[in-house]
Amino acid sequence: MSSAGILMEYVDGFSWPVPTAFLDALSLCRFEQGDILHSAKSAYGKWGSRDECVTFRILLPERSSGVVGSFATNWKSSVRVEVSFSGTQEKKEIQTTQGNLYCAMWKGDQGWLQPNLPPPIPRGENAVSLVQVPPEGDFPRQFYKMSNRTNRTLEEKISRLDKLFGDRAKHRTFDAEFLGDELGYDVMPTVVQHVWDTHLSLSEIEELVKRVFYKPATNRKSDRDQFRLGAHGKIVKLDQGR
Repeated sequence: MSSAGILMEYVDGFSWPVPTAFLDALSLCRFEQGDILHSAKSAYGKWGSRDECVTFRILLPERSSGVVGSFATNWKSSVRVEVSFSGTQEKKEIQTTQGNLYCAMWKGDQGWLQPNLPPPIPRGENAVSLVQVPPEGDFPRQFYKMSNRTNRTLEEKISRLDKLFGDRAKHRTFDAEFLGDELGYDVMPTVVQHVWDTHLSLSEIEELVKRVFYKPATNRKSDRDQFRLGAHGKIVKLDQGR
């Protein structure tokens, strides 16, 4: 990972500045031996942090050669962390869970590292209810789509869809904090709700979504189109037009 902290990008939604280099670790909730995370952006710079900073260095588990487990299974798995503090020689090792570590960086509170505080698993994009919001302007229809910043493929498709809508829709995003407040439960901080307010017809919206998200099976036994809009998002009609 580059030491030029000023050029780094960070994952939105976390109190700590978690570099996007850790997107895969966040998607699986699995940090591994050698991973180093800081509470201050300046600590990622060439000369280290001049700000007050806490550093987590992962001691265990050992590095893996591929995908290990899932977010849910890794959440309660064990992790050993060395915690150090800028300006002091103080260091301590803590045995905790990956979920506790995740929450410590998400909430910005080291207290989450205590293993006697097992956090509930936040809901991902496939388990979060859509939160309907009023359009910004006199738009008769909306298209809703959930995404997750850790899913690069999905994020690329969202970008493609937005380009297809172009100036025919107003694109807005709503973060996990907003969704959690509205729904009354914890949502993964990397989850985003996308909304396009538009004058396009239902069939026009469906065609755009299909162009981005649908790929017919090569071995299908029928010429019948198997595309289901509901598998890729939701259209909300604000009038009775088609």
